[in-house]
Amino acid sequence: MQKNTPERENDLHDFCMKNIDKSQLREAPANFNSKVMDNIMQDWLSNPTELKDKYSRKQLILIFTGLALIFFIILGTDLQTVFSNSNNQVLIDISAFILKPIRDILELVYNKIINTSILFIITPITLFVVLFIDKIYSSFKFNYD
Repeated sequence: MQKNTPERENDLHDFCMKNIDKSQLREAPANFNSKVMDNIMQDWLSNPTELKDKYSRKQLILIFTGLALIFFIILGTDLQTVFSNSNNQVLIDISAFILKPIRDILELVYNKIINTSILFIITPITLFVVLFIDKIYSSFKFNYD
């Protein structure tokens, strides 16, 4: 890499001035900016831009349902254990009346899953995985021509 020296800068300046003189630059008309902006506005009006939602309504419902399920599980396990072992009577009452039923429901679901045949657990999981892979594969448009 060459260092900038006064001679090099003079050479560059001379080169630029020669090329500018050769190109015969002329001053832009007074209404140049307004013409350019009018062309841009006409293009925008003829081709309007649409903003699309990042997630569809169905995807948002699934996301919020998953978050609610996670919240439900956390309430039923961790908080119930913490509240039931505290010395505060209010927390013990909350644990007994709100969190204990949630934990009982989770235990019931867990016991049902454990007692279910493994075939009934793996089949839906496999179907969801296949659907997910198909959705990813079909989102790409492959052209083999």
